[in-house]
Amino acid sequence: MLASKDLILNYEALKISQSHRVSEGAKRLIWEVFFGSRQRGISLSVHFPWLDDDRQKVTCLTLEKVEGRVTRVCAALVIKHQHIDGLGVVGFVGMVCVAPDHRGHGLSTRLMEGAWDYAKNAKLGALVLWTNQPGVYEKVGFFVDSQDLYGTVKQAMAPTVSREGAIRKDGDIRQQRLRTYGVPPFADEVIEFSDGDVAVTLCKSKSGVTLADWHGDTERLISIIEQVLPDAWQINIRQDAPLLEVLHKHNYRMDLRPGAVRMLRRISLPDAESIPYINILQRI
Repeated sequence: MLASKDLILNYEALKISQSHRVSEGAKRLIWEVFFGSRQRGISLSVHFPWLDDDRQKVTCLTLEKVEGRVTRVCAALVIKHQHIDGLGVVGFVGMVCVAPDHRGHGLSTRLMEGAWDYAKNAKLGALVLWTNQPGVYEKVGFFVDSQDLYGTVKQAMAPTVSREGAIRKDGDIRQQRLRTYGVPPFADEVIEFSDGDVAVTLCKSKSGVTLADWHGDTERLISIIEQVLPDAWQINIRQDAPLLEVLHKHNYRMDLRPGAVRMLRRISLPDAESIPYINILQRI
């Protein structure tokens, strides 16, 4: 049996591997940590179709160890290169995971330090991530840039006809399933409803419907919302979004609480806070 000192030295001996492909070992770990252990998910190709898309620049960092004849990935993270108009390329960081039996030995910190070194060498403007545990990343140089609001939205007065349950399409509203960015881990499908230049994008899951994105005139957005959303639904929204005021105006009741925070680590961007809001469909 190894003494604790020997165990620590073994972890210190692990080397960070870097690849522009996400290995099968890394995929297995990502799936188990974010999906299998939470009894959710469809497949990585559905949730993150860009992982194997050669048109997307993706970098995977892993910490691996050899167990007999098998090389095991015991920690991993993914960096997705994202071009931001007027700012250049930044790195979205996500899928930071450590195998349960290897936690508590600073592996995620080592990966984040490796991500920082990679980002500098790749001349990225900044690293960006979303989390509910900001303290973990403040230790490695990230700072909180903004915070989402998340919660339930209901009409103050019950509609004449109940909309409880299924999403539906009425009148001239166009409906289509979206797979552009992938389906968020908490959802089963993504559906866009549009009427001309106005659209809402919804994430549907067994637990309900989340309004994830929208664009166009806010008053016309309300018209689509009233037609296609159920009696109660969820929203993920930035704190200063104009839609909040419009929902209040139309007597929607909102029970919103602080959600995920966006964290940045500036590299070459003089003003990394100028990165625009990124909705939950485009995050990793």
